[in-house]
Amino acid sequence: MRGIFLGLGSNCGECSRLMRDALVLLEERGVVMVAKSSLYETEPIVGEWQDRAAVMERGNFLNAVVEVETELSPMELLSVCLEVEALLGRVREGVERWSARTMDIDVLLHGSQVIREVGDGLSGFDGSNGLSLVVPHPLIQERNFVLVPLAEIGGGVLHPVLGVRVAELLRASSDGHRVLVSGEKW
Repeated sequence: MRGIFLGLGSNCGECSRLMRDALVLLEERGVVMVAKSSLYETEPIVGEWQDRAAVMERGNFLNAVVEVETELSPMELLSVCLEVEALLGRVREGVERWSARTMDIDVLLHGSQVIREVGDGLSGFDGSNGLSLVVPHPLIQERNFVLVPLAEIGGGVLHPVLGVRVAELLRASSDGHRVLVSGEKW
């Protein structure tokens, strides 16, 4: 199936290399890239519970969006994304949400499907059975670090819940975080 969009982000290590490595690992698992956005440098989001200075010290993120095609089910795709994150050094346990990470891969859109699945018996790469998937990703319209690269390669795509094209979501966004083309190649 085509029309599947994944968001990738990293702010630990050699981020552009990690982004390239993620694409290779995804392809080895049956997730083939159709299109990719530019790499964007983005400010980290600081939660109310976080120390702003500590978050900013970790540095900016490198973000991108790729359109992929795969025969994997949505839950199998999620499992593959989590496996690739782990292979690239992502640690989820004991780490606060939106903290520094080597790799983050989110399923943003899966064609025109609206998906709300919770652990249907499919095990994660680590044997866990707690996978849950919400698509479209519930924060797409609130995050310019997602909207800018998504609009670059899929601006005409219709958000299946909001009924609005991605380019329109970006124009209406109130997110004030900077999103700049990084100039790095991938």
